[in-house]
Amino acid sequence: MTALLTLLRTEISAAQRHGDIDSAADPKRLAALLLTVVRGIEAVGKAGLDAETLRNIADTALSVLPMSEGQKRLATGRSPAREM
Repeated sequence: MTALLTLLRTEISAAQRHGDIDSAADPKRLAALLLTVVRGIEAVGKAGLDAETLRNIADTALSVLPMSEGQKRLATGRSPAREM
């Protein structure tokens, strides 16, 4: 588990440097979250959940990762609201 957490933390940090994930997010906490989701998907998959449901779980987990402002604009197709 330690090796997997380290690998995930390294990849999350790389995604932060590339502007895909908010740089203010804690990579250690995000790594723990993703590892828990992956292991949970593995467990419920073995228990019989269908592939489509497992993909939906993965998609939902990825969608809640904190995006950088640039990624938010790409996802919504518009600039964030300006403060007045």
